[in-house]
Amino acid sequence: MYVAGSPIIRPIWWTDPEDVTSQSIDDQYFLGETMMVAPIVDPNITKRDIYIPNGTWLDTFSNKSYSGKFWLKDFNVELGQVAAFIKMK
Repeated sequence: MYVAGSPIIRPIWWTDPEDVTSQSIDDQYFLGETMMVAPIVDPNITKRDIYIPNGTWLDTFSNKSYSGKFWLKDFNVELGQVAAFIKMK
């Protein structure tokens, strides 16, 4: 939920402060209220684990939807792409 003065880039725990798993994630973030980004920051790496928080999330590349709370293990991300998910509900 948007509150005046909220930052555009938000930590994963922002929407669910009670989610203990999300409190330790420092390499994923929200852009606004509905887009979650999970970049790869190491060169030549094309897989990473991505935490899907509570809700239903749409992968912007595959259009596959996921319902949280769980980990996507070894999620494939091509070089030059950024894993991004849109919150559907």
